[in-house]
Amino acid sequence: MVFERAKHRLTEYPGIYILFAATVVVVAALTVMSSAAVAAPKIIGLTASPDPYNPEGKKRLKITFQVSESAHIKVKVAKTRVVMRKSRTVGAGKVRFSWDGRQRSGNKVKVGTYRLTVYTRNRGGRGKKSTTFTVSKENPRAPLDQGSVLAEHIANAVITSLHIRNGSIQAADIAEGVVSALALTAGAIKGEHLADGAVLAAKVANGAISSAKLAVSAVTNDRLADDSVTSAKLAADSVTSSKIAAGAVGSSEVAADSLTSADLATDSVGSAEIAALAVATGELAADAVTAAKIATGVVGTSELTDLGVATGDLAADAVTAAKIATGAVSTDEVAADSLTSADLATDSVASAEIAASAVGASEVSNGSLLAADIGVLSGSVAIDPASIAAGTCSVELSAASSVSGVAIGDQSIVNPPSTLEAGLMAGSVIQTATDRLAVRLCNITAGAVNGASLTWEYVITR
Repeated sequence: MVFERAKHRLTEYPGIYILFAATVVVVAALTVMSSAAVAAPKIIGLTASPDPYNPEGKKRLKITFQVSESAHIKVKVAKTRVVMRKSRTVGAGKVRFSWDGRQRSGNKVKVGTYRLTVYTRNRGGRGKKSTTFTVSKENPRAPLDQGSVLAEHIANAVITSLHIRNGSIQAADIAEGVVSALALTAGAIKGEHLADGAVLAAKVANGAISSAKLAVSAVTNDRLADDSVTSAKLAADSVTSSKIAAGAVGSSEVAADSLTSADLATDSVGSAEIAALAVATGELAADAVTAAKIATGVVGTSELTDLGVATGDLAADAVTAAKIATGAVSTDEVAADSLTSADLATDSVASAEIAASAVGASEVSNGSLLAADIGVLSGSVAIDPASIAAGTCSVELSAASSVSGVAIGDQSIVNPPSTLEAGLMAGSVIQTATDRLAVRLCNITAGAVNGASLTWEYVITR
């Protein structure tokens, strides 16, 4: 009834009705804007300490977290049912609660795992976050004094590799001389005690294994499995001449083909270590001996058997001009067809080394000689021809001083550019000027042709 009367009054006064409606809209908008300006509170970093927590002690459980916005907070601790509930309104920032471990009834909580949950609420929304902690009524054990556990306190074989953390036993943990022959029973260290790849270079200190550490004949063939020592087990240059006593390694200790170039340090084997005729082609792997492996002058004719070094024993480019004395190699020492262009360094063969008529057509491979190999000059130059009338020819010249070295009377071989205008034909002419290239152009079309400036390749013969 009251609403009907108010509606009747507003209808009688339309201006008041409009003002009333506008006020309602403004209030609603402000309410929405105010609600939108407040963000939902976020919970950051929820922790409970100490964990595990002993309610029998004097410490209280500390609950800490942060909220991003002002909010109303509720904190609950529960196991099968809620045992603690607290609430208050806080501002943005760090929040702290504490708890004495008692239920709402006043009794202390029992041992077990409990869930801690925090709820937040404001005009922007709600938030929730949980974590767990343990309630234990056992007191932590006091630490052991240093040196309190002795060897007699530990039963034999009670400690296995499962009880020792990887990498926990280091060199500093073992006293000097504590591991002796008496401490190890015969056969105590077996292959099954060592994992594959367990002994690394990084585990052995430099110089740790010396002859004094090894008893006489301690390392025998029986102690090493067949093929256990391979080149892969030895680091590059790990065994040098300084590690091997003079005369310790004889030919009987070295298996056939067991030494490769990778096993020998540079200059580690000199002429004194090689008996006369000791090394034949069968002992050398292909490309095993390179120039870097042979000291200057170390190999003389007395160290080489007749025909002892074949082509397969020499690495590519192992024999250079510096290794061959002047006049040492004659036609008698070079087998027919044994030298190819790959065996000769650039400019290594001059005209003095080639006998008259020694090079015939059979010695020159097809396509190996280029025009540049028989000319005195070669290159490219730009020529801008003038207009050539129909059915006529013209000699065109490059710019002055554009081809240094051209003399009057020289012959030319020209390669016309691929973009030469259709209808123009190029030809060579006797050169009529110095330091310029002359080209003959003929127009075979029915009209004049004005050629563009193009780059021409040329060879000059004399």
